[in-house]
Amino acid sequence: MLAKPITRRGENQHSPHDFLSDQPRSAHPVHRNAVGWRLEAVRQVRLLMGQGYRRFAAQHEIATQLGRTIDEMQEWERSLLRSPDYENDLLCSELAGEFLERLVGGHYTNIPQYKSFGSYKGVYNFERAANIAKARRQSSMTEIRTALKASSRPSLLK
Repeated sequence: MLAKPITRRGENQHSPHDFLSDQPRSAHPVHRNAVGWRLEAVRQVRLLMGQGYRRFAAQHEIATQLGRTIDEMQEWERSLLRSPDYENDLLCSELAGEFLERLVGGHYTNIPQYKSFGSYKGVYNFERAANIAKARRQSSMTEIRTALKASSRPSLLK
């Protein structure tokens, strides 16, 4: 049996793969850390961008719904983009927004040239986008807002 790695108190014990997995996630705030909820908020921005919103308009829309500022949304996005795993996740969120109806209504392989959109760590970006599109209803804006308010640390991503 493998031993758990020793971590210092308060250190993030989740890997980026915890948030990118295909496993269904609980929408309950207790089961995610602040980074996971910020990722979920920025995913919502990217979904809107994929649907045709400009970046600023999408950030304004989500920030308003979450009771946050656009500057906070931009800071979260910049922090997430430092990780290649999160960067790919956000790219796939944008793809999910652009092809939302086709991904929810069918299989990603029905989209012509889905392979040309690339892959990351052996998984096609469209496959990951399909999982994001189908799971987007698991977390409502109210749940995200509540979880972010409960987060006592102002910036875990720095």
